[in-house]
Amino acid sequence: KLAFEVERQPRITATMALLRPQSRGTLRLADNNPASRPFIDPAYLASPNDSEAMVRGMRFLAQLFRTEPLAGLVISSTLPGDPTQSDGQVLEHIVATAATMGHPAGTCRMGTDDSAVVDPQLRVHGIGGLRVADNSVMPSLTSGNTNAPALMIGQKAASFICADR
Repeated sequence: KLAFEVERQPRITATMALLRPQSRGTLRLADNNPASRPFIDPAYLASPNDSEAMVRGMRFLAQLFRTEPLAGLVISSTLPGDPTQSDGQVLEHIVATAATMGHPAGTCRMGTDDSAVVDPQLRVHGIGGLRVADNSVMPSLTSGNTNAPALMIGQKAASFICADR
């Protein structure tokens, strides 16, 4: 038996993504026990700019499906964003159904200021011999998949480590 069912009716799925979010979450240690789970608050849509952008995006998608030639093909839709709905109603749907794309980055931001975790050579400030070499060092998000930046960060870390030897 298949673990999934094949759709019996033609369907279309449309998604949107907030590529440059302004909201910033927090990551805190619970205590000094390395086995303790950290406190993670992604603070999704905490910035009004992020919420407004997502509502505009949802309204755009809804309008797209109400425009020919798609409008003549759509029998039913679960998208909010019809002109009779308030921005608050559209945002409620977004909050209830949104998901991360699984590419978090920036939790150990690289930089030279006091709030940066690692320096430009990926060394953790204040801890000798420790570097961070993953997407957590990115000071800001890329607008695409994070695989290539992860590879580049790893390559730079290898170069730094080799140069120090």
